[in-house]
Amino acid sequence: MGLNIPFFSQRKPRAFQLKPRYYDEHKERLAESEERVRKQLGIEQEKASQPTTYDQRIRGKFRESIEGATQRKNAKLRLSFVIAIIFFIAYMLYNQYV
Repeated sequence: MGLNIPFFSQRKPRAFQLKPRYYDEHKERLAESEERVRKQLGIEQEKASQPTTYDQRIRGKFRESIEGATQRKNAKLRLSFVIAIIFFIAYMLYNQYV
C-alpha cells in the first residue's frame, strides 16, 4: 500500500499534440492529385499567390515573422542610435556654454 495523498502525488506529463486549426487533408490531397494530372497532361497552371500545401504555408508564415522581428530590431537600433547622437550633441552644447 502506497501513500495516495494528493500533496505528494505527481502528475504525469501530457504528450505534445499539434492540431492545426484550419487544415483540410482531403482538400490538400485533391489539389495535389489535380496538380499531378495537370503535369501529366501538360496543362500549365498559373502560379498561385500562396503555396498549396500546409507545410509551405507554415514555412512562409515563419519566414514572415522572422523578417518582421528583424525589421523591428533594426528600427529599435536606429532609434537608439539617433537618441544617443542627440544626447551627445546636447551634452557638447551644454559644456560649451557652461
